[in-house]
Amino acid sequence: MKTVVKSYKIRIYPNKSLQDKLYENFGYNRFVFNQLLNYNRLIFSLVVNNPNINPYNYKLKLNRSTLNNWLNVLKSDYSFLKNSESTSLQSTCDIFKDSMIRFFKHQNQFPRFKSRKNPVQSIRLKNNNNSIRFEHNKLRLPRFGLVKYRDNRKILGDILSATVKYENNRWFAVLNCKNVPITPLPKTGDNVGIDLGLKDLMIFSNGEKRKPITRLTKIEHHNSTIKPKSIKKS
Repeated sequence: MKTVVKSYKIRIYPNKSLQDKLYENFGYNRFVFNQLLNYNRLIFSLVVNNPNINPYNYKLKLNRSTLNNWLNVLKSDYSFLKNSESTSLQSTCDIFKDSMIRFFKHQNQFPRFKSRKNPVQSIRLKNNNNSIRFEHNKLRLPRFGLVKYRDNRKILGDILSATVKYENNRWFAVLNCKNVPITPLPKTGDNVGIDLGLKDLMIFSNGEKRKPITRLTKIEHHNSTIKPKSIKKS
């Protein structure tokens, strides 16, 4: 059977004490990212201001061992980092390394400092020795323990990592899984054209129609009820 890598985004409900721990770890990971970025900004400024070095031909020498050494230095200088979840700091280093590599490949802009005012905050936890798993209809996260979740889907495959996100005043866990089995659809060899419409979401060339998604119809109904009220108030 064919297998793929798939992500599941599920809603979680951490209690007040667990939320405080997650907020603290958001700050720890944000601090490490900003410190690494500050170091590399200084290095890059030296490269740019050096007339003997062409910044466009400069090759970044940034690997896992270098980042681990910097992370150990940060932990020795700032003792509060020892209270964080260790795999999340390693994941932050990996994210920083990827962003710098993409910058020197001219695939994106230079990384920016992370802010606590950002409406979306997240940390990535690695699954070591089955530390992320489901127990008694709850999700176990390393260092944070069990947390309630809600999702009707069956989570298949092996969990690689879990990204805990806080956005729109709600908590989510994005589970990245490997070895997720899928059943490929049979190939028919037919060609079909798709037209997007307003009354119908999609109209196929063979005459088949698809109605708009339920969430979209709810939003349209909500907007239709708000417009008359706003006109009366004005």
